[in-house]
Amino acid sequence: MAKTTCTIKDFHSALRARDPLGLGFSDSTNPLLHLIWGLLAWDPKERLTATDALQHFYFMEVSTDDGKMTAALQHQTLDPRLDLNLKDEDLQEFTCPKCGRVFDNLHSCQVHAHGRKHAEFCEYDRSQLPKCLNAHSMLPSHPTSGYCDIQGRRKTIEDFHSVHLHDAHQFYGVFDGHNSNFASKYASAALYKRIVQPLSDVDDDIKEGTDWKKEVESEMSYAFKDLHEGYLEAMKNIPSVSMKEAGTTATALFVTKNAVIIASVGDSRAVLSLGSSFNSTKNDINALQLTVDHVAANPLERQRVESLGGFIADRGGSLRVSGSLVLTRSIGDAHLARYLSREPHVVSMTTDEVNEKCHQGQFESENNLDMPCFIILASDGLWDVFTNKEAVTLVTITVRNFGANWREEGAFQEAAERLTQEAFVRGSTDNIGVAVVALV
Repeated sequence: MAKTTCTIKDFHSALRARDPLGLGFSDSTNPLLHLIWGLLAWDPKERLTATDALQHFYFMEVSTDDGKMTAALQHQTLDPRLDLNLKDEDLQEFTCPKCGRVFDNLHSCQVHAHGRKHAEFCEYDRSQLPKCLNAHSMLPSHPTSGYCDIQGRRKTIEDFHSVHLHDAHQFYGVFDGHNSNFASKYASAALYKRIVQPLSDVDDDIKEGTDWKKEVESEMSYAFKDLHEGYLEAMKNIPSVSMKEAGTTATALFVTKNAVIIASVGDSRAVLSLGSSFNSTKNDINALQLTVDHVAANPLERQRVESLGGFIADRGGSLRVSGSLVLTRSIGDAHLARYLSREPHVVSMTTDEVNEKCHQGQFESENNLDMPCFIILASDGLWDVFTNKEAVTLVTITVRNFGANWREEGAFQEAAERLTQEAFVRGSTDNIGVAVVALV
């Protein structure tokens, strides 16, 4: 699953994705970027020496309006809202995978494929589409999960993620920021640290027969509240007014040998596959949404906001808290915090309970065991253009195409990338971040 090549553009994308300040380079021709690239070359023969570095064109004189100066003295940081030369490539051909008929737009292809019952999804040249800013190729090889995010049509990346792969547990988090990316970056770095210790003994609690689900709910509630308060404290050191109004969703999945735990605030969603197998048909496949969309259009959420003295108003065709924020629960959003909640929706299941739900009571069937249950975590950049069932269906088809070799060949990484790119092709205007996790 490792990348077979690493170009200056790959390096540029990786740096942008990991920059903790949200700053970066204007494009892949930036002198400082090339200097760093040369200093970090893997092959010692290609790596710049100290002498080479001092003679690099980054230190050469350049002409400016104020005379001459070296590029090293020029201001290198950019407003993170700048568009870093990402192009919205318009695909010209969409093909029905059964009959091979070619269409010049996705809608026509889908109408044909669905109407003739040829296929659920059309095919197109994915090489033209944006590549993942982050993927499991940057992590230790993990055959039963995958992650991909793209900036999409936004001028900045506000979606962030957190992935921790350990023998005893795995953690996946998706964080969709708004009003800058400060809150989503903070939450993606800090949430795991707040829950890993409290949840470290969950398998023991299950074996001992304690009321472990109630305990998990309490621990998650405290962790999300502490995350919010930690962010507000960190925010005091940020001079930017806009960053002080930043907030984020937080959807986390914690998996152990015996437990599957999901906690979420906001509208980043987690769904569980139902009925997926190597022999399932379209009618067999479905999805169970594990999270609640905490948005102002939800009547219960609206009632809670109004009980706290807030109001809901329509703006731009969407109901919003105080006429500005679609979310009713989030981390951050200090200016609206008195009307919002940090209380997460928590779902805790044993792995046996998950399998029974996922395989619809038939988890002893050999056919169903061929394909594991899986959970899709994603920001609303996916769910704006996908139904839950469509997302599960696309993952099922992708994994099925790998056959018996799905473990060895990165089927779930491929599924995450396909979901992300399909959402982009369907016209999603948001950042898109997708994790697909097999529960085995």
